Amino acid sequence: MLTAALVLGCGPGQPTAAAGFAGAAGSSSAAGSSNTAGGSSAAAAPDESASWIWAACGAIASEVFPGLLPEYQPGQAIKGGHPFSSGLDGSSRITALAMSADGQTLASMGGVALLWSVAPSFVDSRAVYLDHALPEWPRLALSPDGRWLAISGDGWRLVSREGERGPFLSLPHEGTCWPAQLIFSPDGQWLVGTGFGPGIGVFRVADLEQPSDLTLTPFASLPAPCGPAGAERFLGPTTRLAFTPDSQALVTETGARYRTNDWQLVADPQLLPLDHGLSGALTVSPDGTPLLSDCLEGCRPYPGRFPQYNADGTWILAGGTLTHVRTGSVRVLDPSSPVGIFTPNGDIIAASEDNTLTRYCRSE
Repeated sequence: MLTAALVLGCGPGQPTAAAGFAGAAGSSSAAGSSNTAGGSSAAAAPDESASWIWAACGAIASEVFPGLLPEYQPGQAIKGGHPFSSGLDGSSRITALAMSADGQTLASMGGVALLWSVAPSFVDSRAVYLDHALPEWPRLALSPDGRWLAISGDGWRLVSREGERGPFLSLPHEGTCWPAQLIFSPDGQWLVGTGFGPGIGVFRVADLEQPSDLTLTPFASLPAPCGPAGAERFLGPTTRLAFTPDSQALVTETGARYRTNDWQLVADPQLLPLDHGLSGALTVSPDGTPLLSDCLEGCRPYPGRFPQYNADGTWILAGGTLTHVRTGSVRVLDPSSPVGIFTPNGDIIAASEDNTLTRYCRSE
């Protein structure tokens, strides 16, 4: 099997997939599309999305502490914004944001994991404490119904919206690759993940309502290789995963594609996973364009953790920086922001370097 060539992109507006990957990653609704992140067969058509504007429409300032963060209890109401310690050298900084499909629940994680009830006026949103958080566990996924948080990185765990631990997920744990990753399908039916060994575990979200002392076995187990270990790293990288936006397929950075209605392999893997760190991610645009990213030595190809496409695939958001896919034009909302997300209605929520949360409303 071949080792993957660099697939992190060629600069703003031009993320590039390795040979054999883009076609395998496409969703069923985009089969045969000639669109790419750098252009399309309809390049001459007007693109009104290039004129969209995002402007700040509400901010929740962080609650700053000089030393250790306070001790909270699950379900405890948070007074003010997301806590931030000015004396912990960034270990309390927000690493991930996630939102429910209806836009009414926001999760923020950095030092602590919080769940927000999003108010019509963003500054009136209120949060409760769910769990602690560490920089070594920077990944956060929220189930589309807002019921479950899946936290992963140097390990993995489930937390309910009441702050209770979910069942332990039985993922590969041979200790041959790293880090772990958990993601929910956009339709809310599936939770899939990688652990510390080769392979992918597939779980039904409907099965997660189990006691915390129970070990939940996968509904299905899929093959997935680890990448080669490096000279300074004893464990090989795990395979990065993403669902297509229509939830019809699970794709991997190796080019494999699995159908979610029966979990059959429909496209063979062509590559091996590339080296990546705790913030390594894969996302797939609505037209099937895959985008690999990482923050091993600075975030690339875009300046922020976990870049994502907007709903129609015309913009990429990474931290507080927007890149228009077709033109490559860049809009910087907050240069200090490590992470941002699109909301279901097309707005943006970004975390600043001091954990202030700002909503940017879109206008056309």
